[in-house]
Amino acid sequence: MYKRQVSYQFVSGEDTTSYVTFYNFATAGQNQVDNIVSGYQYQGVVIPQIEYLDSSTSVAFRDDGFSIFTGKQIPKESANVTVEHEIVSTFHDAENIGLVFKNDDKEKLYTMNVYDTSGHVKFTRDFNIAYTSIRMSNGAIVMHNDSQVCVITTNGVEKYNGNIDEGSINDFFKVGMNKYVLVLDNGLRTIKFK
Repeated sequence: MYKRQVSYQFVSGEDTTSYVTFYNFATAGQNQVDNIVSGYQYQGVVIPQIEYLDSSTSVAFRDDGFSIFTGKQIPKESANVTVEHEIVSTFHDAENIGLVFKNDDKEKLYTMNVYDTSGHVKFTRDFNIAYTSIRMSNGAIVMHNDSQVCVITTNGVEKYNGNIDEGSINDFFKVGMNKYVLVLDNGLRTIKFK
């Protein structure tokens, strides 16, 4: 790949500064110092995760939200989303960016916000699964713990939420239209949801 996105963290006393830097090792970066074509500074935040969503879009997950960058040769910040709650999980695919926050309500352990790649909220949903894994899988939001799975569409509709009694769940993902695979401690199981 001819370009790279890198996050740097600098700490001075009690102050912290994060930088997101884009390197381009093709023609666009040849005349730039150290091949750096763009960079952004974020005061007082930590950026623990950066990801490419596709060849021209990337996201930097900050401890107070996320920033989206677009552009194949010289990426520019195209959206900046700030949230007030502590982020406990993130997930994404090429079209969706998800953040999960912990709630104080025992009936609703978590709140999920899903955004489009312009930074606009697509939906907000409370849920009550003590999940160990959450991610985008083939156009669906899937989560699981050792004994329970849940599937939510990218429109925020809960498609399935239930217990699995056939063994401990190690992984769970979507493989096709309404078709999912459970990786259990005692083998694989394919399931379908209507």
